[in-house]
Amino acid sequence: MEKLRNIIENHLSRGIVLMDLVHYSSSDSIKITIDSPNNISVGDTSSLAKRIKNDDSISSIFPNGCRVEVTTPGIGSILVEKFQYQKNIGRKIQLEYHDDSSSTVSDIFLIVDVEDIGVVVSNNEKSQLITFENIISAKIKVSFD
Repeated sequence: MEKLRNIIENHLSRGIVLMDLVHYSSSDSIKITIDSPNNISVGDTSSLAKRIKNDDSISSIFPNGCRVEVTTPGIGSILVEKFQYQKNIGRKIQLEYHDDSSSTVSDIFLIVDVEDIGVVVSNNEKSQLITFENIISAKIKVSFD
């Protein structure tokens, strides 16, 4: 799996981050999830899939061929990287985190800013900085109102 990861990372354009890699051995398929501080187009993902599929190293791992799927994180995906929070400033977030007393808190906030150590969020009551190390789970809250 490490060899596969290295091959894929060699094909990533500058600024694109490999978020997840899944190899389905039963069907010889690979699902690659990428993200970037900038928008990634469908053309970008299909071009990357073609480059990976046509790599001679991939052919040696999968002599009978393989299916390569390249995608970006979906709406319900958990935010992992700092740049993902930055891309979503001004949006609501479902955040689960450890507070100062090590209790687990889960609430909906508005992302106000992103700093080196964490994300500044607010609800109607107050703004606060939640450090990345205290975040358990963060998902963009999608609403149609």
